[in-house]
This record gives sequence, structure tokens and C-alpha cells, in this order.
Amino acid sequence: MLLPGGARVPGEVRGLAATAPTGPEEGTGEEAEPGLEATVAVTGKHRIPALDGATVNVLFTERVREHVLSVPLTALVAIGGGRFAVYASEGGARRQIVVKPGLAADGYAEVDGKGLRAGMTVEVGR
Repeated sequence: MLLPGGARVPGEVRGLAATAPTGPEEGTGEEAEPGLEATVAVTGKHRIPALDGATVNVLFTERVREHVLSVPLTALVAIGGGRFAVYASEGGARRQIVVKPGLAADGYAEVDGKGLRAGMTVEVGR
């Protein structure tokens, strides 16, 4: 859960309820989108201020993969035909390694490629 002010704390969703639109959005004249109200219990030993009724962002983890290589998304280079590569440096040599991207989150993507190893330096775009 992302609290007002930017702190992240783990939590458990205890309830979800759809909310009806409250009317036209201010200044636009367009109907507001329906929302979702979540009841979330903070887990662990975190001290947080009272948040009853506060707006927070809830981050859901769809899947977790462990023991995989990942690179910044900006390191992936499209090389045509739906394929991707990274430029890696090792021992002063620069080479292109074709990779297969997997799950992506928080600006990183899982990658698998022949010759790609943990600890290699990859170039990133700007």
C-alpha cells in the first residue's frame, strides 16, 4: 500500500466494494468513473498515522518470479521481427545479446538470453 507522503507498507485487502459515480467531474461536465473502495489492514509492525477514510494507492502483485535476470526496461533494444536485445559489457568488450523478455514491473524486465549472466553491465537508453 502506498500511503499519502509516499511511504510503502505491506497490507492485506479485507474487503472490496464498487462505488457509484458521484456526478459530473468538476469543470469537465463529463460523468465521473465508478470507483472501488478497499478495506485494507496493514500487516507487520508498522507505525502509521490514522488513515480512516484517507486515499491510498493499493499495489497488487500478480505474479512473483525468483532467481531470474532482470534489466532496466530502457536497456531493451528492438531488433526487428518482434525480437529484443541488450548491449552488454564484460572485460572491456561490448556485444549484442538477443534476449527474450518476460515479466516486467517497476521499470525492470525479466530477460533470458544465451551468454547473459548475472553481474554483466548492460547499456541503458536515456
